[in-house]
Order: sequence, then C-alpha cells, then structure tokens
Amino acid sequence: MGLGVTCEAGLLQAKWEEVVGKSAAKNSRPMTVKNHTLIVETTSPVWSHRLTMMKKEILDKAIVGEEKITDVRFTASFSMKESDQ
Repeated sequence: MGLGVTCEAGLLQAKWEEVVGKSAAKNSRPMTVKNHTLIVETTSPVWSHRLTMMKKEILDKAIVGEEKITDVRFTASFSMKESDQ
C-alpha cells in the first residue's frame, strides 16, 4: 500500500511496543491519524483481528500529543512483511 507514516503516528510508533506488547508490535505499526482515528498496518488479517480485540487497551494507551484518538482501524498489508525482512 505504501502509505507514509505521519508525524503523529511516528510519535506513537516510538512507543508502540509499550502500547500493544512485543509480539503485536512486531506484526503491526501505526501509520497515520485521520479525524481522530488511528490507522494501523498489520502483517495479516489475523493480526488485524487480534488487535481489534485489544482496541480499548490501545485507545487507553495511544496518546499523541494533545490529539485525542477516538477510534482505531486496522489494515493488513503484505508489503510490511517484505520491507521488514
């Protein structure tokens, strides 16, 4: 998909492992924040589903400056697997 990481998501990416845990952080990354919605790229639909189950925890921990994140959306992207190998 090739989306660039926005500044807000970049700040969150620095502490992403704290937000979702080590295993989930290896299989996902925050990409952008649009209209108070965090968009997260995952390595597979399975990881998108797992992180959806963690949505409340993510919203509680994902703070980007003064911007309040009110929703999280997940998208599976195989390009993430290729670029991280």
